[in-house]
Amino acid sequence: MARISKEKQEEIYKKIKEVAKIKFDTLGYEKTSTKVIAKEVGIAEGTLFNYFDTKSELFFEVFGDEYQEYLLENKDNIPISDNIGEILLSHTKKVIGFVFKVPRSIIGELTIATVKMAKKHPDRFKKLAQYDFDFIDDLTHYIERLVDLKIIREVDPRQMSEIIFSAISYELLMYVNDHSLTKEDVYKNIKTKIDILVKGYLIGGEK
Repeated sequence: MARISKEKQEEIYKKIKEVAKIKFDTLGYEKTSTKVIAKEVGIAEGTLFNYFDTKSELFFEVFGDEYQEYLLENKDNIPISDNIGEILLSHTKKVIGFVFKVPRSIIGELTIATVKMAKKHPDRFKKLAQYDFDFIDDLTHYIERLVDLKIIREVDPRQMSEIIFSAISYELLMYVNDHSLTKEDVYKNIKTKIDILVKGYLIGGEK
């Protein structure tokens, strides 16, 4: 890569991600190979690995960007209503939907990949972790608006958003480890937990 200009490297890097996103979307994670991606980009498969160590790392980079773009575009667009559980569930489905694009058996592999990434590419790992913090910030901003509009009682918005995030993370963990659970079960359980949490804060009682 030393003989390639930085501009060319950046061009190849972006092209790899563009092609990978299309392949992951159309073929799925398991059926998408780095060989096919490299061929469409116009580089050798070995060259692709100069940019991304593994397919799982490439996946994180591609859908991490998509995840962040969604959060930025919808930061102030979550509907305001007392039906908080349903609204946050809808928001959550869009945010974590990419997880369900991956076969359950592969999610464990991706989890291990994040640990390796933390050691080898700490900057990429920090970027990945920041996506979760952005999601929590998004929830915090939403809860602040609910308090300001007197839809829910005074509450620490950050604490409540972290609890909601913890519930979502728990359900995803259960999904990975309990193969009897479907994604519909995950969404149902997330909504139930959110409903229980916010019930006591709704002004005027349960809606």
